[in-house]
Amino acid sequence: MTEFALTDAAKKPPLGQLPVVVVSSDPLASEAERRSHDGAAARLDSLSSNTVHVTATASGHEIHLYQPDVVVQALLRAVSAVRSGVLLSRP
Repeated sequence: MTEFALTDAAKKPPLGQLPVVVVSSDPLASEAERRSHDGAAARLDSLSSNTVHVTATASGHEIHLYQPDVVVQALLRAVSAVRSGVLLSRP
C-alpha cells in the first residue's frame, strides 16, 4: 500500500476536500497501528481534509453484515456531501 507509505499527516491530504466517511468497528486502532500497513484502514480518515469517522460498536470486521444500517447511513452521508458541496463535520 504505497499510498499510505507516501502519505504524511503534516502535508496536504492527497484527496484534498473529497468527502470521506470511514466506518470501522471498535476499538479504534492505536496511533502505532494507524501508522503501520496493518492498520491502514484506520488511517483512511487522514487522506482527506473532509472526513468523518463512524464507529460501529460491537460489529466486528464485517460491518455490512452485522450493522447494515450504519453502512447505509454512511453512504447516504457521503453522497449528500458530494451533491450539496457541504463539508462533513468532524466528531
